[in-house]
Parts: sequence; C-alpha cells; structure tokens
Amino acid sequence: SRTEYDTGAEVDVKTARVTFAKTWATTQLSGSLGVSDIETRFGNTTQTSDGLVGELEINRKVTESLDWYLRGARELTDRTSTFDFRFDEFEFNLRDSISVETSTVSTGFDQRFSNRSTLNVNVYASQADYLQSPEREDRSGLNARYSRPITELVSGYARVGFNYTKFQSDQVDDRQLRLEVGADYRASRDMSLVAKVGHESKTSDAPNREYDENWILVGLEYRFR
Repeated sequence: SRTEYDTGAEVDVKTARVTFAKTWATTQLSGSLGVSDIETRFGNTTQTSDGLVGELEINRKVTESLDWYLRGARELTDRTSTFDFRFDEFEFNLRDSISVETSTVSTGFDQRFSNRSTLNVNVYASQADYLQSPEREDRSGLNARYSRPITELVSGYARVGFNYTKFQSDQVDDRQLRLEVGADYRASRDMSLVAKVGHESKTSDAPNREYDENWILVGLEYRFR
C-alpha cells in the first residue's frame, strides 16, 4: 500500500503473510507469520525498515464456565501512516515518520458463574521500539471486570485497571490506576440507560505528568437494526 501526505511524504508498506488455524475439541489455535517492509520518502531522504511480523492466538475451554486465552503479536508500522495498531488494551497512535516495531502479549480468562455474573481478567505486556531513535516504551498491566445482573432489566459492573509504562530514553516510569463502577437499565430491546462513575490517577517520576481525575457519565444507548 502507498500513502501520500500533503507535506510531500510518501510511505510504501509491503507485507506478505502466511496464515494458519487448527481446532481441537477444547482448543483453538490460529495465527500468521510473514515479513513487512516500510519505505518512507520525504524530499531527498529515504528511510527503509523491514522485519518479521506475525500473530498467535490460543483459546482453550477449560470447563463449561471457564475460558482461557493467550495472544501475541509483532508488527512493524510507520508513524506517518494513519494506521493505528490496536491489540487488546494496547493502542499505538502512529503519526510521525519513524518506523516502530511493536511486540505485544496478553493472557487472561473469562469466568461465568451460576448467578449469571461474569469475571474477566486480563494481564498484558508490550514493547515499542522506535527504530530511527533511541526511544523505547515498555508497558505492562492488569485489567479486571466483574458484572452481575441486579434485576431482569438492570445489571451492574465494577472495573479496575493498572498500567505501568517505562520510557527508556529518559528513564521515566509512569503508573496509572483506573477504577470504574456502572449500571445499565434495559428500557427496551434496542435502548438502554447507562450510568457510570470513575476515578483515574497517574503517578510518575516526572511530576508534570501526574494527575487525578474523577468523572461521571449518564447516557442513552440505542442499537440500530
């Protein structure tokens, strides 16, 4: 694919992949493996990056009420592209002319209980290497969500998340905590009323990055058919 920008920059991305999939009685395996080449041209300057790319996903039904998964991915993207690479809790918003090699891995489980409540837990880690600079970002974290029906029409949930980010170039560590509680009222088959409250805070080795935030959201959701 080729992307041209108003600034005169051009980005060519060439990727070749081989996909595979296998299913057993309680396990599913799928993924892809290939190579990617990125060429960025701006004026008389040309930058080229290439590398292995791929994805791997394993899903296993441990019991009738418990599912476990493992996912991993390795991608090569250019920050001048409008392609935002997203994998589970990771979102790489890539907009400059720097090639980035991202590696991500996550694992977790989904537990269903007899009272129709559910528990979802996810642990993840990622690494982003900026190939034309010394910058590298390492991230890891945990997300957990518990939801339960309160009545036939009302359900509630609680969510907690923690994220740790390390910036290699300036040796700065960020720690982010997110808490959220909400309820959903199903007014009809297609319409729901939602109410949420949450708290988010960040502590950092760089004081100007720290903050505390409290928020409330009340809204209406409508599903078009």
